[in-house]
Amino acid sequence: MNSSASKYKFTLYVDEAGDDGLKAYLNDDNDLSSEWFVLGGIVSKTSDEPELLRRLNDGAARAGLPFGRDIHFARLNHKKKAIICHELGLGPFRWFCVISHKKNMRAHRNAKAESVSKKQKFLYNWMLRLLLERVTRYCKEYNDRCSVKSNVSDLRVILSDRGGLRKPDFGDYFTRLWIQYHSGTTHLRKGLIDFSVFDPPNIFIFPNTEKYGLQSADFIVSAIYKSLPQKRQQNPKIEYVEALMPRCASLDGKIFGAGIVIFPPDWAKSLSGEQLESIKYFAEIVASPRLCVPTRELDRLPS
Repeated sequence: MNSSASKYKFTLYVDEAGDDGLKAYLNDDNDLSSEWFVLGGIVSKTSDEPELLRRLNDGAARAGLPFGRDIHFARLNHKKKAIICHELGLGPFRWFCVISHKKNMRAHRNAKAESVSKKQKFLYNWMLRLLLERVTRYCKEYNDRCSVKSNVSDLRVILSDRGGLRKPDFGDYFTRLWIQYHSGTTHLRKGLIDFSVFDPPNIFIFPNTEKYGLQSADFIVSAIYKSLPQKRQQNPKIEYVEALMPRCASLDGKIFGAGIVIFPPDWAKSLSGEQLESIKYFAEIVASPRLCVPTRELDRLPS
């Protein structure tokens, strides 16, 4: 492990599935843009990174993939995806994700956020903020339980470079939030990024091919995305998410609103049809002790 990585206590690897563009979805009949956008990632302790790599490599080997090959969810068949998801379901990390149904975002505006955020990256920045609010709280509570003093360099964030992502696109936004946090002037008080464990300069961008943590995060967001019904995806599959649920994070004993965040928050009223049923099924999954407690039974190969 290199020295630059060892100074951090936790790493959040972030990837996305779907696209974050809202303009292309203004027409209900348009199926060129995804109906959903998923932003999520895995949090790993620095000391657990070798085990995370081993889990990913073991899953790839069991799936029959050549050693050292870059692993991408979308390039694999169903059985290989399921094998690797089952292996990651026993991994040394916790995952978080924010799920946005973009149709219900069309009338939503946050003028304060837009004023310091690149317009084309508004949704990405907003969802990354929601993600960091929960991840920084998780890291702070972990430190408190271990009676360890928190430090602003505890958490580094590594974003997947999916093309066109630049640090200035979100740097001003999170720097402004940092200033508001320390001055007590944060506009939205319901959720706060805990900057006692995180400093905005500790956000980095890498291609998936260079970070195995990003390849693992790809399986998280892709599994979530694959379970969501939409015009461009006629056969959603939930079994990948079921395999990964043992590693989903919780706060205050709850997964919904913590490890899994649905946007808009009033999804029970604003969604309908297949979209509503898919989120209801998520609620059933997170309430299942069988799926949310790590067990060696998940280590069996899928048939």
